[in-house]
Amino acid sequence: MTLALTYLDDLSRVRIEGTSLAEGTITVERSLNGLLWETVRGGAAVEIGPGGTFQLDDYEFAPGLESTYRIRGAVEETLSAPSADQVFGDPWIVPAGIRTLTGRITGAGGDSLVSGTLACTGAGGGAWCESEHDVTPGETLHIIVGQATYAGTVHGRYSALIRDSTILQLAPGGSGVTIANTPGAGGVATAPAIGDDVHAGGAGAARQSSTTAGGGGGSSASPAGNGVAGSAGASGIGGAGGVAPTGGGNGGAGGNTGASGLNGVTPGGGGGGRGGGSAVPVAGLGAHGEVVLLSWPFGTAEDATITPVVTRVWLCNIRYPLLNRTVSVGDVSSDSRAARGGTFEIKGRSVPVVVSDLRSSPSFTLTLRTGTLAEARDLDLSLAVGNEFYLQVPPDGQVPGGYVAIGNTTMNRFGSVSTRRRWDLPCRIAAAPAPEVLPATLTWATVLATYGSWQAVLAANPTWADLLATVGSPEDLVVL
Repeated sequence: MTLALTYLDDLSRVRIEGTSLAEGTITVERSLNGLLWETVRGGAAVEIGPGGTFQLDDYEFAPGLESTYRIRGAVEETLSAPSADQVFGDPWIVPAGIRTLTGRITGAGGDSLVSGTLACTGAGGGAWCESEHDVTPGETLHIIVGQATYAGTVHGRYSALIRDSTILQLAPGGSGVTIANTPGAGGVATAPAIGDDVHAGGAGAARQSSTTAGGGGGSSASPAGNGVAGSAGASGIGGAGGVAPTGGGNGGAGGNTGASGLNGVTPGGGGGGRGGGSAVPVAGLGAHGEVVLLSWPFGTAEDATITPVVTRVWLCNIRYPLLNRTVSVGDVSSDSRAARGGTFEIKGRSVPVVVSDLRSSPSFTLTLRTGTLAEARDLDLSLAVGNEFYLQVPPDGQVPGGYVAIGNTTMNRFGSVSTRRRWDLPCRIAAAPAPEVLPATLTWATVLATYGSWQAVLAANPTWADLLATVGSPEDLVVL
């Protein structure tokens, strides 16, 4: 698995490429400090197909600063609190861009709850299952995170993933202890378990005797294998809880003579049986189940760093980066912040009442120069498209950088026959465009102007990726 970064100075972008990756849907993120991460525009849900590759361009990096990029699953959600609706499940909406989803599900552990002073056996741990499902962005699934001590019983509730009335996955819970000397069974790996990969929970263990040590609870199963049974109590010492395979929940240890059993560990560990000989000790409770949802189930986070070297000021259009271009800065005015508020005269008073708010964002005028008529025409077309712009400035630059809204522009000639032009761009610092604004380096007008027919398009571009690599012209966006 490889993540490669390259700075391309054609449009001032960082190209992010992944190879040898597992199939699934990932999110691509950027950080300057490794603590705060921001999703790269267009990188919220990137699909990795059978070839194991992806490519994404970032136009909003910080010039001259080391940036770390990472990829992770677009969906990495762990639900461990019991669902409010243990019959039909709680609703869960498939996020945008997600078309495959893997569920890893663990049933709840059983309780070792028997009244009286008798020592108890251990309860069983929950089963585990995994499956991958085709899903539709925006559809509603229902999830049951199994509850221990469900509906007043000692048995662990199953966990499940449901579509409409169809159960897509189900991991049975562990059995609780209803008779003091009968250990609870682990959740089963056969029917009613549902899943492409299913492992059984570990069984609870026997007590030493009715008046001595309790038995240990069974662990839950996990992706690494079946759950592990608890150990029987002996010599007045409670039996150990089953130690779960990686990713599972351990069973609770049985209580020593006269001592309480321990609770199972999340997810799905079975409770340990209490020691006998006293009415004070209590038996261990099972742990609730768990549902883990993943869009990139077999991948692990991967990162890489780059320091893009930018030596000139770039005027970038986030929506249409085909318009990105270096500019020659002639001058930049002082920043100003407009006041937002007012003063109100009060009858009978000489001093007014002030109502104020935060001042507006900084405003300034950026003066650009072009040397040829072709440069002037391209800049004029870029500005004519509108949209919000992004000023990308070298670290030592004196021009304010960031997102700007450009107001009414003015073009002046240096002389009556000169090809040189001076452009005054009134700018105001603005918020970044919404995440739904995605960059495009070509339009259908580009395709028509470049190829003229579908036959020509197919001949020049064997794949959609080849076509999307085309960089259009400013003329494709403006009706001339």
